[in-house]
Amino acid sequence: MKKLYLILFVSILPIFKAQILNIPDPNFKSYLLSANNTNYIALDINHNPVAIDLNGDNEIQASEASLIKTLDINGTTSTVGSQIGDITGIKSFTNLTKLSVQFIPNNNFTSFDVSGMTSLTELFAAGYYLSAFNVDNCTGLKKLNIQGGNFQTLTLNIPSLTHLSISEYLNYLNFQGCPNIKVLNLERVLLSNINLSGINNLEEVTISSYGYSWLNNTINISGCNDLKKNLPFWPGHTIFICFQ
Repeated sequence: MKKLYLILFVSILPIFKAQILNIPDPNFKSYLLSANNTNYIALDINHNPVAIDLNGDNEIQASEASLIKTLDINGTTSTVGSQIGDITGIKSFTNLTKLSVQFIPNNNFTSFDVSGMTSLTELFAAGYYLSAFNVDNCTGLKKLNIQGGNFQTLTLNIPSLTHLSISEYLNYLNFQGCPNIKVLNLERVLLSNINLSGINNLEEVTISSYGYSWLNNTINISGCNDLKKNLPFWPGHTIFICFQ
């Protein structure tokens, strides 16, 4: 009988180990473990701030991660947050709908991967050294907000996207792979031409330069028949709207 109990214990042990998330960056893990019911790092389905590590074992299990709907990974709110260099493990939060990754000053944090997170509907990415992210197969993504960072070129292919906001010194932007955008906000983009043709569901556009100047500023809105609000604002420059 003792041998039988031993065999059962050994066979079950790997199952329990498999439930613990692999989070290689100790700073990211510590940041997640610091979530509680007052600091708003993690929110549950009712939008209440909660702890992720519910059983207090200093690990994050898949069952615990599945309860989180919103995560705010912010490099300005704590020392450990500012030292995050990698957010591998984020994709184990399988029910996550809103994710914010912002202002992490670690110069090793240049990119992140949330590909395949089909529950994700909103993503906010901002700050410092960030220059790339992978949102492939995020089939539920509706809202994307990009601020700051180290982006120079950006190509987006997100068919589900309806709201796009970018505040970044881009010199190349291609979002023709986002045909369902309804609301577009572009700030500080260093673009001489903006092609909105083919974005047939577009309803609102706001474009501003904050005083930066270019030549031959052109916005092509051919085919944007649903456009209701068009507020281009380039101080001191003429905007040419192209109808074709």
